[in-house]
Amino acid sequence: MSIITQTSPSAETRPKRVTLHYAFIQLLVEKCTDLSRRQTRSQAELAYRYKGYRTLARLLANRRTSSQLSERKRHFQAISRTHSLPIRAIAEPCLCSPVLPTELLDSIVHIAVTDALSSNIPDVFSPLKAIAMASWTLRELVFRHYLRTLHLTTDTQWASMYMLLLSLEARQDGSRGFTCVKNLSAPTKILTPKLTRLAMFTNLQDLTLNFSSEGLSTQHLCAKRIFQNLIDSSALKLTCLTLTALPRIDASLLRVISLSFPGIVNLYLSCTERLDFSHCWYCLEQSMDLAVHCPIPQRYLDAQDMATSFAEALRPIKNLANLHLGVYVSSDDLIYTHMAHAPQYQDDTQRASPPSPECDICTDMEKEVRHNELAASLIMAQKLKSLQTMGWSSFFSFGGREMDSKGEMIEGDQEEGTADETRGLDQDKMEEQCELRTKIWVLRVNGRVRVRRVPWTVAQRA
Repeated sequence: MSIITQTSPSAETRPKRVTLHYAFIQLLVEKCTDLSRRQTRSQAELAYRYKGYRTLARLLANRRTSSQLSERKRHFQAISRTHSLPIRAIAEPCLCSPVLPTELLDSIVHIAVTDALSSNIPDVFSPLKAIAMASWTLRELVFRHYLRTLHLTTDTQWASMYMLLLSLEARQDGSRGFTCVKNLSAPTKILTPKLTRLAMFTNLQDLTLNFSSEGLSTQHLCAKRIFQNLIDSSALKLTCLTLTALPRIDASLLRVISLSFPGIVNLYLSCTERLDFSHCWYCLEQSMDLAVHCPIPQRYLDAQDMATSFAEALRPIKNLANLHLGVYVSSDDLIYTHMAHAPQYQDDTQRASPPSPECDICTDMEKEVRHNELAASLIMAQKLKSLQTMGWSSFFSFGGREMDSKGEMIEGDQEEGTADETRGLDQDKMEEQCELRTKIWVLRVNGRVRVRRVPWTVAQRA
């Protein structure tokens, strides 16, 4: 800004450390102004705050370095020695730098790190170097926000990040572990060789694991080994757990999760990502052998039996609010039936496609599938008292874009005629769930449990 460039000393007389400090001043005023715009409602208050930030910038820019003050003091001492009468040398007092509140610095650094992480540049840390080199306090704040979320993809990245966290942890007093890391996302194949490292993550709140490298015979052992290294450090603090590309979802896996992390609030499990609908029908059939995407009727008799088994395994989790189980509640015959007739009406007969409401034969099974999803969700809501939303993988998320209706099921309904189709579903809500999954909301009023495919209004909850 012009205020800083006019009052700041020249680049020749300014040390390198101070040059970095002035670079931070420039960013400081910009971020303070941005922070005020986000948090201030009144324009008068915004102007008042911005005036204070400009004053602060002047003070920081006019601050003299210690070398300049020492040179000034030596000059006065030299003059005093040339006079016959002793003249008391008066050194120019040092103007102390104003100290910013740590909360304000933390907010500024948070905005800077968020902007850097949201940018598309290859090196996202390059815009943060000036702030990190200004002082040790700012360096700690930058790394605390930058390392808050770790998204690991390779072994090299995992090793380098771990060494960086170790160097920062060594400077902390009285606290052991990587407390700054709250979100961790990684494939299991890069974590399993060095599982003991996970014990250092003592403040994890969100954990995402990709099981694409595991098989039906290794999934259970891999999950148990990873969870055992996190039980002592993050078992009580972890509130969100996401496991994707699982070979299967069964009661044994859910039981291990509920006993390891009883404080989970959001649980997302899915295995249907393994189905390959992007290539030919032969590739799809091969991918179906790698995951148990439809446990009915191979492992469970029907949707009610499956939901009962899953709910019993999740009972130890007392505060579970949002649950997604990525399996198809429909029978596995749906996909095989679709594979038999789909090439007859597709333009590209060799390219695989999922069942959809656009297919007349698949539409005949749609009502049964949607009924099973509601029935299973109702059982889960009855047994898990804190459950608010329930999700499943589904080929009929909203019954197709032409279907302007929502299904609803109330506790006490019979097996037939339970899906009460009512009109008035907002088209925008249908657009939100265009993926192959469905979400069902739970309502508990007057001792009864109700489930449906759109959120309940405030008036309905009252």
